[in-house]
Amino acid sequence: MTSTHSAAGSRRLDIQGLRAVAVAAVVVFHAGLPLPGGFVGVDVFFVISGFVITAMLLRELESRGRLDLRRFYARRIRRLMPALALVLVATAGGSIVLQSPLGFQQDTATVGLGAVLWMANVAIYHRVGGYFDRSADQLPLLHTWSLSVEEQFYLVFPLLVLIGWRLSRRYRHALAGAVLLVCAASLAFGAAASVGALHWVDRPTEFAFYMSPARAWEFGAGAVLAILEQRGHRLGTRIAPWAAWVGLAGVLASLAIIDESTPFPGFIALVPVLSSALLLAGGHVRSTPSRLLASAPMRWLGDQSYGWYLWHWPCIVFARLLWPGSLVAACLAAALSLLPAWLSYRFVEAPIRHGTFGLPWRSRPPRTGPARRRLAPVVAVAMGVPLLMYAGYRQAAYAHWGSARLTEAAAQTESYPIGYDKGCHEGAPLPDRDVAACTWHADAGSTVYLVGDSNAGMYADGLVEATARTNQRLVVGVRSNCPFVDAVLHSAGNSADCRDYVQGTTEWLQHQAPSTVVMAAAADQITDPHATMTDPVSGVQATTPQQKAALWTQALTSSIQALRSAGHTVVVLEVIPHFRGADGSYWSTAECSMLAMASSNTPCAAELPLPEADFGQQLAIAAERTATQQAGAVLADLRGDICAEGTCATVRDGRFVYREGKHISRGLSTQLAPRLAEVLDTARP
Repeated sequence: MTSTHSAAGSRRLDIQGLRAVAVAAVVVFHAGLPLPGGFVGVDVFFVISGFVITAMLLRELESRGRLDLRRFYARRIRRLMPALALVLVATAGGSIVLQSPLGFQQDTATVGLGAVLWMANVAIYHRVGGYFDRSADQLPLLHTWSLSVEEQFYLVFPLLVLIGWRLSRRYRHALAGAVLLVCAASLAFGAAASVGALHWVDRPTEFAFYMSPARAWEFGAGAVLAILEQRGHRLGTRIAPWAAWVGLAGVLASLAIIDESTPFPGFIALVPVLSSALLLAGGHVRSTPSRLLASAPMRWLGDQSYGWYLWHWPCIVFARLLWPGSLVAACLAAALSLLPAWLSYRFVEAPIRHGTFGLPWRSRPPRTGPARRRLAPVVAVAMGVPLLMYAGYRQAAYAHWGSARLTEAAAQTESYPIGYDKGCHEGAPLPDRDVAACTWHADAGSTVYLVGDSNAGMYADGLVEATARTNQRLVVGVRSNCPFVDAVLHSAGNSADCRDYVQGTTEWLQHQAPSTVVMAAAADQITDPHATMTDPVSGVQATTPQQKAALWTQALTSSIQALRSAGHTVVVLEVIPHFRGADGSYWSTAECSMLAMASSNTPCAAELPLPEADFGQQLAIAAERTATQQAGAVLADLRGDICAEGTCATVRDGRFVYREGKHISRGLSTQLAPRLAEVLDTARP
């Protein structure tokens, strides 16, 4: 026997095994185990879907000469929606109890509504940001973005196949040519957007990851293979096993060589996509890779792949909320989620697909006729129930469940510093911004400039009030993840043009009238094990905390001296205490679940003695103090003002004074206005 088809000849057994590989890779990656490229399992799924769906459509066209689109879409809904509806309902219940009402429930409710309407990827793109961002880690429906991309593919692709097939009667390769053309355009678009090259696209890297135009070519790769096979262009029995080996090696290699820092889906995505296509191309001939994929355990796991994909991520997110920082809890949740996946497949997914309603699966042959008509209420329930549930959940979450206390807490933690909506916290150097829009008290006397990263931007509200007291003009020009130091930073969130912001802003300020320049920084790159720094002059790279602290001192001194030489007075606001866990993550209001906030805000607060905070940040504190002393800047220590009576806390007197672990709230920033005014008076040029 040289074929890996089932006895009926219509089902490729190895494809189920490839689904098993894809889902296992995703689950292992999401559980936090060391498989850096596990997320490319989704790309493997896309190739499989393109291959299977195209082959099915072509078989129908060959046998019937037309496509029954109503039947096609009904089958897709029966296949996808019942199991998804079950997960959506269960996730809503878990989210209401375990998630924070301070923005996180709102995210889940919005994405859940999008998932029902096959638009989860759009909702995630507009609300959450990057797939690897911490905020994304708190979203139990984050993984539904790929389902929506697949569903959008199902909406459009059958029409393309139908048009191409009809044109192929006159032009033999019209269908393959049309798909290849779409693939080329999609790949080029995705590659450009994934590196941020398309400036006319809002947040191009996130758009490339989540949105269908950048992913269409991955489905197209499987589709082209199906078209070629339908035309009789299959790999021979000698070449096919080699193709399968190369494909398997490519898929496994992509799991190791691709990681979160890789621009994706750029050209590097060709590795998992083409490797998956090779596995499919060679899988019709019996070989070691195809036998492994077609083995009974792999087929069983492949059968559960859809359900396991649906269940694993909500289980992991909720486990992390219950046991923060526990890798064991996340791994157990990922493994145990296979149980509800199997139950869902056994009693929901398979019976509805095969028409054996209310009966054990495979106990009777699939029904036709009247039983088929009973699918209408099933579909109505599968889409109607989660739609109504998430619509109601979203409304209640945005109303903060009618609680004045939760509404006030949300105002303290969810709002960004003044000027964010005006672009005052964007990435360009000050001369390339609308400075007038980010200026307060324009008719006042001398000028105060606020520069630096988001730890500088968080003082904007306090400085607006402080400069009103000192009768000074305030210009806000900060950039997130970009401290105002003369060094090249390599860490998550730091882009290549961060130094352009520092250099361009410094050069512009050197041509302005003598003023006060206020800067601040989180300085967490010093102790972040994943961050490195490079001296822009010598090219020497600093990797250890001690090396980075020394370079930080040098780089901050250089930045201050450049401004001082132009006649400016420089004020450095010393790094504030940060609330960081043993796993490196910062305290977040995600930890403020509805259960924790049942009676007050205090139970979800984090506390830290100031001496302990000082010890943990001793390198950053020493670097700032040395640099300001050497360069002649004013150092303002607000740590004692933030940490009342020697204790730092994220909640004080029932109010949030931190909006997350390393940023104070707008309320606390405003409370610091008198202290900031004193500093400005002292530093007035």
